[in-house]
Amino acid sequence: MNDPKTKFESTKSENGAQSGDPVPEGSSSSSTPAGEPNVFDASYPTLANPGTDFIIRGTVLHTCYSVKSGEVKIPIGVTHIYNDSTSSWAFRDCYLITSIIMPDTVVELENGTFCSCKALKKLRLSDKLKEIPSHMCNGCGELEEIRIPEGVAEIGYAAFSDCRGLKKVTLPKSLRTIDANAFCDCIKLESIDIPANVEKIGDRCFCGCSNLTSVTVGKGVTTIGVDAFEGCTALANVILPPRFLMKKRLLGIPSSVRVTFKNV
Repeated sequence: MNDPKTKFESTKSENGAQSGDPVPEGSSSSSTPAGEPNVFDASYPTLANPGTDFIIRGTVLHTCYSVKSGEVKIPIGVTHIYNDSTSSWAFRDCYLITSIIMPDTVVELENGTFCSCKALKKLRLSDKLKEIPSHMCNGCGELEEIRIPEGVAEIGYAAFSDCRGLKKVTLPKSLRTIDANAFCDCIKLESIDIPANVEKIGDRCFCGCSNLTSVTVGKGVTTIGVDAFEGCTALANVILPPRFLMKKRLLGIPSSVRVTFKNV
């Protein structure tokens, strides 16, 4: 991925320097306004710079330091988030972050962006995203709710797998594909409504969601993967399109569960 050319929004300090200006290695700005992210921005590779929250080059956020805690506000003007050393996991293992606010300037995330942010409870996603990448929030055990923005067409492999505190998921009308294992082992998820425009639900997509009681699958779904609902032992109310009349067993739905087949 090539770094976008547009410079991220910057704030001027008292001496006229901008937060977007390159900072010599080993130094840090002490003039960051109160409440604003402290950003190290350079056009060359660098080691971690003490006193900064992020490494940002151009409009690409590469790293958020794992010592960062509490609420994190990604700076306005950032368009892409990825770690240049691994092409993924820019926030991986930031165990102390509890809330992340993403501006609507962000258009793309790389795989595993927030993987294993174990204390993360709130995540506000950019409304400009078109895809939720694989493993994006895998292992974010304290995440309680997620709203996927309108405009997103695909939720990637294991994107929210093992989010054991996740209780509510809101999916957009723009969604077309939910990949395999996307919500696997979300043990507190109680219900899910799949919009009518979704076409594919991947293998084991909701497997192990042991507290899931209600599932409604929209009429546009033509493919549901093997064992999509395996281990969903609390299921009580399932609505599927008529085309899946003979496939209940393949989907992992317990034989004791009454399924209504109709288009919704």
